[in-house]
Order: sequence, then C-alpha cells, then structure tokens
Amino acid sequence: MLIIIYTISDIRYQFRISVSPRQLFKISYALIGVIGFGTLATDIWINEKWIVPDSPITTAIRQGTLASLFLGLVITWMYYAFIKPPIF
Repeated sequence: MLIIIYTISDIRYQFRISVSPRQLFKISYALIGVIGFGTLATDIWINEKWIVPDSPITTAIRQGTLASLFLGLVITWMYYAFIKPPIF
C-alpha cells in the first residue's frame, strides 16, 4: 500500500524509483505475489489442520521468512527513493 501511495502522490519519488539500478516494479510485483500466496497458503494449511510433513522449517520460520521478504522489499524502496536516490 505504501508503494502505491508514494508512487501516485509524488512525481520525484516515482522518477527515482523508475531510474533505480534495479527493476523495482517487476521485483515488487513478483515478491508481493509470492508473499501473499505463501502467507495465504500457510494460514489455510494450519487453520484447516491439514497434515504437516516433518521438516525442520516450522510455521513460525515460514511466516518469519515471508515477513522478512516483505520488510526487505519496503526497505529497498525507501533506500532508492529517499536515502540514496539516483544522482545525475
């Protein structure tokens, strides 16, 4: 939501993100899909009490990994938009 609000509201922000050295729009689109689907699948799986295979990766670790991906995405956007914008 933060990405959409900043992109729509500020032209400078939109420009900084569009000229960043990485393709943040494509990366964000893919990561948001992975994070959303992973969170939804994990929640449904656990709440329906389906069989969980034996694995060293617990539900907490899986959700923590998805949260870390999301936090990393937001921090990357803030870095390229505000902390170190492209300089011409």
